[in-house]
Amino acid sequence: MDYSAQKDKTVPLSSNGNTRQFFVENIVYIESKNKEVIVYLNVGEPEIIFNTLRQVEDKLKEYDFYQINRSIIVNLRYFKIFECIEKRCFSIKQGKKMTVSRRKWCEFKKKVEK
Repeated sequence: MDYSAQKDKTVPLSSNGNTRQFFVENIVYIESKNKEVIVYLNVGEPEIIFNTLRQVEDKLKEYDFYQINRSIIVNLRYFKIFECIEKRCFSIKQGKKMTVSRRKWCEFKKKVEK
């Protein structure tokens, strides 16, 4: 896949009462957890933001991000390898394993295998 559309692009997200610009290519995944939305970056500490997961997804849809289940949106540029097909698992380059929902599995595989 060609991820050049992410190069030098930023997305505004509210963090700690301020709107902060995040470089799209640095966002590994976004997770909604315990009523917080957390942005995990390829460098530095995760950041809590004050946007809903849906708002974030809308801002990132043109940059090869995919919502793999109810609580996680992943940047496909960090996809590494399918781990266990029967359990719908894959790893990202940072070593974390993730699980795709049954409903999203077929579409996710097609996107990654392009």
